[in-house]
Amino acid sequence: MGRVWFLAKEPVVHTINTMSNLKLKVKNFLLLWFKERKNPVLGRKSYIAILIFGFYILGFSAGCLQKPSLEQINNLAQKSQEYYERAIEGYKNLIRRGKDLERIYLMLGKLYFSHGDYMKAQEVLKKTNDIRAKKFLAMSYYHLGNFTEALEIFHKYQLDDKEYLYYHGLT
Repeated sequence: MGRVWFLAKEPVVHTINTMSNLKLKVKNFLLLWFKERKNPVLGRKSYIAILIFGFYILGFSAGCLQKPSLEQINNLAQKSQEYYERAIEGYKNLIRRGKDLERIYLMLGKLYFSHGDYMKAQEVLKKTNDIRAKKFLAMSYYHLGNFTEALEIFHKYQLDDKEYLYYHGLT
């Protein structure tokens, strides 16, 4: 997919395949643009500022195109696991304080559910009467193969939620 830059006399079509191709196209565009400017509205400092900004954008996009290494990905996965464990500990500390338990149980249950730990999600979500928690409790039962208990919740609580209705249909 390309872009067309309309200049004073002719269009210049830019197709971005590689970073070097992009730099070449930008260079050609800027040269053509400066050449076509017979009565410059901007001063020389403005042109330099535009050039610097253009190269800054190119440098930023080149950094975005770099592919992460296996080591970087493993590091991210490790950090993700650490944050998950810290979040669980944080919720458990809040539960020990005893304030706003309904909401905390819901949030902890959703965290367990989102990480596929349906058994722990079910244990935590049973402790709250929040209607939103019932959705995740029923879906946890479904993932654990506990279809009878999932159906009981689906029939008891009629929620107008697409995901809830989807799992109800599956059960």
